Amino acid sequence: MTANRIHRDLTVQKVLDTWPSTRNVFIGRRMACVGCDLAPFMTIAEAEAAYGIPPGELEKELHATATRGTETPNSHAAIRNPESRQ
Repeated sequence: MTANRIHRDLTVQKVLDTWPSTRNVFIGRRMACVGCDLAPFMTIAEAEAAYGIPPGELEKELHATATRGTETPNSHAAIRNPESRQ
């Protein structure tokens, strides 16, 4: 079954493979999900919990990025200006 939207039970790897633009969300949040050995097994909900992100927040940001296919406010801000994330 192919996912047509991002939801909490998809694995991080499935999200990255299906919507490549979402890698910017993980990178912008300084999450090690891109290239992580656990990405094929960890769900979005588990990644939120592991990084202390409120339930649903990461899912919403990933969905917004995948829908637009563009950056979100968090996606590259931390890379361009690390102080902006404090």
